Amino acid sequence: MAERGGTRRPCAGGDAEFGLAACAEMVRRHDGVRFRIVRLAPPEARSHLHVLFAFNLEIARIPWAVTEAGLGAIRLQWWQDVIEAAARGEAVPHAEIPTPLAARIRAGLFDTDALAALVVARTRDLASDMFADREAFEAYLEATGGGLLAEAGRALGADGAARALLHRLGTIDGLARYLSALPALAARGRRPLPPGLADEAALSELIAAARAELAALRPALRRLPAELRPVAALAFAARPLLSRMRRAPRKVLSAPGVRLSPLAREWAVRRAVFLGP
Repeated sequence: MAERGGTRRPCAGGDAEFGLAACAEMVRRHDGVRFRIVRLAPPEARSHLHVLFAFNLEIARIPWAVTEAGLGAIRLQWWQDVIEAAARGEAVPHAEIPTPLAARIRAGLFDTDALAALVVARTRDLASDMFADREAFEAYLEATGGGLLAEAGRALGADGAARALLHRLGTIDGLARYLSALPALAARGRRPLPPGLADEAALSELIAAARAELAALRPALRRLPAELRPVAALAFAARPLLSRMRRAPRKVLSAPGVRLSPLAREWAVRRAVFLGP
């Protein structure tokens, strides 16, 4: 299920190495579980995942770090410009995330459309009414959760079928993570759910459908090549979060929301690593 040819080129040289320690440290500090799971990936691929996840952390925090939506839009556009310049083979700002990210884009390790979609999706986080309809909500989850996991797979050499599988898994994982953040989003003045999903009955139906799809995906996920299993394990929280939400959908909408305790998170990580999501 892995492809090694095509447009992929060796990712070597100063640009590819610059900033790697900073990217790894950023992931370790702000996404410790993913950092631990990345250590299970093949050694030559770990730096690619650190760069990808550092990029994701950087764009995800922008809407929370600005006081005005316009400022956030400018900063997200800056990242869009970086991606487009790298895709054209042009110079990008010499900085700890843009430089190694651009080197990997040029080497064919990441898809520029998928990275650009990640950035565009984050503009939704700047708006008070985040989603006009369910279609926009699903597109957001596919770009953020699905796109991120599919690109992690691409960096490890996953073929199209494996990337499609990881994209579906990542979308489900993105939904579970997003629903766990609903109270925090509401506290910041956001209306985080589209019309038709902002009630207990609709949420219960959505969660049940996601759990059923995850269960249907599990046999295929267990057949992934060994080098891709750490990518699937990155969705460690999806199963336990959705199970808890299904039992108490009302808690999803009210503070403190539904989250995993440190012990439950540790168990979920170990289960995902050894048995799959």
